[in-house]
Amino acid sequence: MGYAQDFAKDCDYYDPNRKELNCILRNSKFKGKIIADIGSGIGRLSYPLSRYAKRVYAIDSDKRLINYANKIFKKNNLILINKKFEDFIKRNKEKIDIFLLSWPWYSKRLLRIIKHNLDNGEFIVIINDDNSEFGKLYNKLINWKETKKRKREKIKQDFILSLKREFLVKKFKKISLSYLYPNKREAINNILWNLKTWFNINGNRSQISNILEKYRRRDAKIEIPEKVIYFKLKKK
Repeated sequence: MGYAQDFAKDCDYYDPNRKELNCILRNSKFKGKIIADIGSGIGRLSYPLSRYAKRVYAIDSDKRLINYANKIFKKNNLILINKKFEDFIKRNKEKIDIFLLSWPWYSKRLLRIIKHNLDNGEFIVIINDDNSEFGKLYNKLINWKETKKRKREKIKQDFILSLKREFLVKKFKKISLSYLYPNKREAINNILWNLKTWFNINGNRSQISNILEKYRRRDAKIEIPEKVIYFKLKKK
C-alpha cells in the first residue's frame, strides 16, 4: 500500500465511536457556515462536516492525501485544495466562519494568520494529550532522551499558551476516546508505520506485541485509550 492508503487506515482505527466529531458538532452551529479545515489530510473531519455546513474547504499541502480524498469523496460542497493554508487564505475571497485545526503542527505563525482572518468567526482546535495511554505507549517505544522530550513538551505547552493568550476560550473539553484495531497483527503494523512515518524509527515488533497484551479485549481486538483536548476559540 502507498502512503495515503496507510494514512487512511490509521484514520479508520481512530475514534470508532466518533466522539471527537460529535463534540465538534454539539458545540458549534454549522448550518449555512463556511468551514476551513486546515491540514485536512484525507478529509477525516471535512467530509462528515460537509453534511452540515454550507461549504467545507479541505486544505492540505500533501498532494498524496488530497488526491486520495478526491477519489473517495464526491460532494459538491466539499472543496479539496492542495495548498499551504497561508497560500489559500491570501487568495480566498469568501468569508470563513469556522477555522478547524486538528492534530496540528505547533506553529505560532499559523495562529497569527488565523487570528488575522478570524473576524467574528470561530476557531476549533483539537490537540492530542501526551498523558493518555496511547501517548505513553509511544513515549515508551520511542524512548526519548530527556532533553528532547522536554523540548517537545515545551513546544506543545507554548502553543497551548499562545491559544489562551491570543484568543478567547469559549469552551474547553477533554475527550476520552480510543484506537480500535481488529487484531494484534493490524495494531502492530499500524504502530510500526506510525513510528517510521512520523519519527523515522524502526520499531521492534516483539516489544510492541508484548506491550499490546494489556490492551487485548475478549474478542481479540486491541483497544488503546486515547485523550484529546478540544478548544473552541473566538477573537478577543
